[in-house]
Amino acid sequence: VLCTRENHKLVKIYSFQDQGIDFSKSISYSSIEKFPYQIFPFTINQIDIKIIEEINSKTDKSFGDFLNIIRGFECGFNHPAIGDDGTDFIIRGENVKPYKIINPTTKVTPDFKDSKIFKTKEIFKNKPKLVTKFVSNTIDFALDDYGYYNTNTIYNIHLKNLNHDIYSFLALANSKLINYWFFHTYVNDDSVFPHIQKNQLDSIPVSSVILESHTSLFGKMLSFSNDKGINLTNDAY
Repeated sequence: VLCTRENHKLVKIYSFQDQGIDFSKSISYSSIEKFPYQIFPFTINQIDIKIIEEINSKTDKSFGDFLNIIRGFECGFNHPAIGDDGTDFIIRGENVKPYKIINPTTKVTPDFKDSKIFKTKEIFKNKPKLVTKFVSNTIDFALDDYGYYNTNTIYNIHLKNLNHDIYSFLALANSKLINYWFFHTYVNDDSVFPHIQKNQLDSIPVSSVILESHTSLFGKMLSFSNDKGINLTNDAY
């Protein structure tokens, strides 16, 4: 790959194969500056570049501005605290699906005196919270209104400001647009051990204007459903 920067405004990318140019692309330097950590997206095509440039130009905040993202217990499922005689449920990555948690059966008895492994109870039991997988090709956020325990294969996600609406982040994170942005920005296509880093989740773009409108809209929907006696369950979200 040969990259040239013209007049400090445009980066052109050329790929050479068998003594010929296989493809060429271009991206503005200002767009690269808007990518998380100034990532250079040389593996994606020109159409993808234009779409991602448009997304980046319409957003002014990121998930890290609004959310605390923390992994679970620093141990595996072979830890002696995890087993059939446990006192409370612990979830695995396969229990986490878009929007909801499916059929947890394993149990654990955490010892929070051992904070190096089990961290703090509040990480898991402060709810509602969101959870998503560390080992994954896609972003699947689920609502956790029970307070499930989990290991470091799962992220626990809490609002920094409780005035914001956690359901807005649930919807945004599971959207095709955000998954498209994430896949093409980080080229997350590892077939052996795909994993999602905390700083990558922190960098997911969001528009503060849209976020505020989502919060207002959800509040109106919740008020309407309560007036009508409708119970908004996990399935409804």
